Amino acid sequence: MTANRLVPLGFLFAALLLAVFPVVLGAGAARPVIDGVLVETYSIVRPWSAQLSFPAASILFGMLYWAGARLAGMVYRPALLWAHLALWTAGSALLFAPPFLDHGAQASESYDFAGNFSRLHILSTAGYCVTLISLAIFAICIGQAILQRIRRAKPL
Repeated sequence: MTANRLVPLGFLFAALLLAVFPVVLGAGAARPVIDGVLVETYSIVRPWSAQLSFPAASILFGMLYWAGARLAGMVYRPALLWAHLALWTAGSALLFAPPFLDHGAQASESYDFAGNFSRLHILSTAGYCVTLISLAIFAICIGQAILQRIRRAKPL
């Protein structure tokens, strides 16, 4: 009986780990590329691991929230959920929107290469910081829900 109760918590823990690793891999993979590109080609190209890590992590966050509520009967604080969603969206926008919106002109259209790329680098760094804060809020939200679920559990 106890093993059946721990299965959803094990699933949630595995999903949390799967949500953390793509973000860390994407953040680690993007740094050398941006630094190397600033020196050589004057264009920012993100590797596939950086491009796919945020949508993959967003899907895993959604799965974890859904599974936690449905499978384990966990109750989340709405303020933490909305804070996580807002910060995650803002961080993703800071990471991906500036190159798509042509923030600062492209190298062929501008003579201020260093200024444009330093602005893109600052926006990218701010995006990573915001998403890391969002991840901390997510961990607090899940930890609070797990502790609340453990306190509500009935003894065998």
